[in-house]
Amino acid sequence: MGDLIIIFVKALDPIIFIILLITLFIFFSKKTIVLAAIFVAMASETLISQTSPGRDWGDRLVHGLIASHIQSILAYYLIKFFKKKKNK
Repeated sequence: MGDLIIIFVKALDPIIFIILLITLFIFFSKKTIVLAAIFVAMASETLISQTSPGRDWGDRLVHGLIASHIQSILAYYLIKFFKKKKNK
């Protein structure tokens, strides 16, 4: 149960979502969904492990990868929705 809560909280992180939104806006493709999620999850894990004493790199990497994939899928379809609306 604790792992699901961590994934849920990480999926609601607005900073990671904004970084994913910008990354997917620049490189808009279905292929970049997975790559952007992996890149942002690893970058956020590096930043968190460097700034938080007592945390080692990779402690919550799996949780971050799952949450980043959820966020990147949402960001992709959000960008797709607004691009489609703009073209009308």
